[in-house]
Amino acid sequence: MAKKKSTKIRKRQQKVMKQKTVFCAFLLILVITISYIILKTNILEPQVNQLTTSYISFNNRNATDMLTITNLKKMNNKKGNSIFNNTKISFQIHGDQKKDYEIILIPRNNTIEEKYIHYTLVIDDKTITGTLDKNPEKTIGERTIYKGNSSKKTKVLLRMWVSEDYQHKVENSSFEIKVK
Repeated sequence: MAKKKSTKIRKRQQKVMKQKTVFCAFLLILVITISYIILKTNILEPQVNQLTTSYISFNNRNATDMLTITNLKKMNNKKGNSIFNNTKISFQIHGDQKKDYEIILIPRNNTIEEKYIHYTLVIDDKTITGTLDKNPEKTIGERTIYKGNSSKKTKVLLRMWVSEDYQHKVENSSFEIKVK
């Protein structure tokens, strides 16, 4: 009889252990699934009108919230357009509705003539290359380099450099990028 009791107790303990193991496995799977969903969805992305290191919303009108590109270097067009040009910045434009926007460059610390300042703008799969002096001046010093429509999330990469034809020393120059 003592043997039957100890066998029943062992069976009961094994059953409780199995239940605990199944419950722990279920909790582990639940935690992993929720973590995956949080990391893969838009929950962690900034919402419209917030600015972080590599994101600016299409309707951000705050003049102080601008992305900056600095220390342009002298190089040829081939190198300027390549991945070896480290003077670049990338950001996303995200809009819930179809709205027009502009990408504007504003010189902040620049003594170089605009005809020597080159840029390449990669928007999704489209590449636009030019010099600042060829773009319309919005207000004094501001150059609109692109006009688009925010019908979807758009990835933007901007590379800038100074032409090799520039005869003087390249000083520290910087530009602010505004999207509005």
